[in-house]
Amino acid sequence: VEVLAGTLRLAVISGTGEHPGDFLVENGAALEFGSSGAQNVTGAVTVRGRLAVSDGGTTLAGTLVAPELVVSVGSP
Repeated sequence: VEVLAGTLRLAVISGTGEHPGDFLVENGAALEFGSSGAQNVTGAVTVRGRLAVSDGGTTLAGTLVAPELVVSVGSP
């Protein structure tokens, strides 16, 4: 999956989401994993833009290259 511009938000309402493919996030773009369910990312994640992980459980089991990683849980 290539995120070239804007924000791609992947969410799982219940159960587990499986993401076996690779992700590429370009400058100025964002990839967000957030949900009440679990998400398993097993492909490579290369981020030149922004990667955000919030709520639920997200497992990054592949290679991660990211200059900025934002992780948040619950309300401030």
